[in-house]
Amino acid sequence: MATRSRIRMTLPTGETKSSYCHWDGYPSNMGPLLKENYNTTEKVRELLELGALSYLAPKVKPEPGEEHSFDNPAPGVTVAYHRDRGEKLMVGHDSPEEYDYVWDGEKWNLKDDYSVTPL
Repeated sequence: MATRSRIRMTLPTGETKSSYCHWDGYPSNMGPLLKENYNTTEKVRELLELGALSYLAPKVKPEPGEEHSFDNPAPGVTVAYHRDRGEKLMVGHDSPEEYDYVWDGEKWNLKDDYSVTPL
């Protein structure tokens, strides 16, 4: 069963840009991945440009010349529906997810209906 999550970045206007992630969105998995590998605005922006994700991994893209696809992912590389499976690019499409991770420009936070908690 999937643990769906939303990965967001707060923009200077106060709006957010986000991507859906289908698998393994629980905090004990997603929190360390985001904190250790996507800890600058540039890295978060590059991740969100992929659109909807099947799952998050430490790297956004494979090494040059390394084979990577939805059915044959390179080790440690994020799998995206658009880039790796040819599906329509979906950025910012909101749907209900179990967890909502927000990059505020300095750190990651886990947001729910009642509070925002730093990771």
